[in-house]
Amino acid sequence: MKRLIFLVALLELLLGSPPNSISATPSAPRDLEVKVAGNSVTLRWKAPAGGGDPEYLIESCTGARCIAFVDVKRTTETTVIEERLSPGTSYTYRIKAKNADGVSEPSESKTVTTETEHQIGEPTRQTFAGLHFGVGVSYTQTLGRDRIRSASVDPNGIVRIDGEANAIPRVMLESHYFFTPRTQAGQDPTDFCFLFIPAFCMKTRGWGAGPFVALQPGTDQVIQSIAAGLMWGFKYNTEAGDARSWNFGIGATVEPNSKTLADGFSDGQHLPSGQTQVLYKDRTLVGVMALLSFGFF
Repeated sequence: MKRLIFLVALLELLLGSPPNSISATPSAPRDLEVKVAGNSVTLRWKAPAGGGDPEYLIESCTGARCIAFVDVKRTTETTVIEERLSPGTSYTYRIKAKNADGVSEPSESKTVTTETEHQIGEPTRQTFAGLHFGVGVSYTQTLGRDRIRSASVDPNGIVRIDGEANAIPRVMLESHYFFTPRTQAGQDPTDFCFLFIPAFCMKTRGWGAGPFVALQPGTDQVIQSIAAGLMWGFKYNTEAGDARSWNFGIGATVEPNSKTLADGFSDGQHLPSGQTQVLYKDRTLVGVMALLSFGFF
């Protein structure tokens, strides 16, 4: 009998203990990393020592005091992205590994703070929202009195306008101030598709609207035309910190020193008494305009 017991003990020593006597609870996940991007958090970690394919329990605690952790997600991957978090809020994370034999001790905890609404999409001084400048092409239409290029008198003494300049394309310099739309705390920006074309879809923080002022430098005059109105801008590049944009604006124009017929002269009418040729007068005219520009800084 003693010899049998000795042989059993020897076999256990050589072959190991029976499987049901081995504790297979996983060890804690290792090297937890937590990175913030806007109101999203990316978590990465390494599998427990000893291998295996456990399920991971992601636990989170909100606020600076972090009173209690709650289970927020379960996965078999070692990378997780938490989205739609509240801006400007502190989050503490830890990871546990779980298998059929139990749950591991938690990993080390890591605390991060999501960006505020002002910071999201605006990490540098040169941002999309705010005051920026651009150059573009406009189409202006003068209202009221005709702006003319030249006029003449026919053999019957009737004034004839030979060329009008009421509708003019212009190259204009513009400055705009965009207000970008905001989303509710904890929500991602929604998509906006220009003309409902998928290729022109962007997040709501990829566009803005606000007032603009534009001017056309003149040759003889310092300013040939000045305009103001409302402009919409669409980011050229949705990367944060890139202020370039395609812009469309509509507004009113004021055009000083516009060439018009002098007082008493009218198209299709006889010359005023005592006059033998057409006289001109520079006036300030008003009109409407549409502007397509590219904001470059």
